[in-house]
Amino acid sequence: MSLENLIQNMDKTDVLGQCPDKNVWERRKNQFRTFEAMAIGNGGGGAQTMHDQREPLLLELEHCYCSGAWVSTVLLSQAIIEISMAFHGLSDWKSREKFLEKYNLHLQAKNLRLYRNSLVHRLQNQPAVITMEKIVFYRQEFKIEAKRAVSTALQVTFLGLKYDEPYNA
Repeated sequence: MSLENLIQNMDKTDVLGQCPDKNVWERRKNQFRTFEAMAIGNGGGGAQTMHDQREPLLLELEHCYCSGAWVSTVLLSQAIIEISMAFHGLSDWKSREKFLEKYNLHLQAKNLRLYRNSLVHRLQNQPAVITMEKIVFYRQEFKIEAKRAVSTALQVTFLGLKYDEPYNA
């Protein structure tokens, strides 16, 4: 299954305010594992230097994703990217974008950052990106963005497992 097919795959059981049943949770967990496997690839890079926060935040991201908390998934995905890159000394967006360009992830990361910003920073004279109406009636759109966010966060976080210590290059 291609990454775009995985992202576009719709789950008819997504209902706001209801915890998904065990089958839905497991299906989403398997999707999350697929995103991880795609991010790691053949794993040619071996071990990577990581920070204390990565594992617990990735677990929390998985729980947000499996529960269908799509907006939270997007927000946490962006936070994981920022923490991962800052840990490796990439503290400003220009250096991060230049670094991610080497791995063809700069556009995905930029789109995620801009989307996250639109969710949490409402610009004056602009309509709200997130409203109760949108959360209730347009869940699939948020879900698609959440899948893209997870994919991007995992790709950035696992660069050292896919490539030979990219953060030290």
